[in-house]
Amino acid sequence: NRWWLWTFLGPDTVVFLIDPTRSTRVVAEHLGIDIDAGSLEPGRQLLISSDFYSVYQSLGALDGLDPLWCWAHIRRYFIRASDA
Repeated sequence: NRWWLWTFLGPDTVVFLIDPTRSTRVVAEHLGIDIDAGSLEPGRQLLISSDFYSVYQSLGALDGLDPLWCWAHIRRYFIRASDA
């Protein structure tokens, strides 16, 4: 079986979570996000630093959640574009 190690960093805490999937459900459950609502609770804001994996892209569409994309991954897209 393949398992995934999720890492969640807070101002004073680090959480390592092992799950058999890379689904949006893992992140949403850990962060208390209701995906169906389309936004976070009023007054709540999250910043997620990640790669371009589809889970994070879908979460980036929620109001109140801002994605902070990894520069190493962004660089790859620029290199691919320049090679094309």
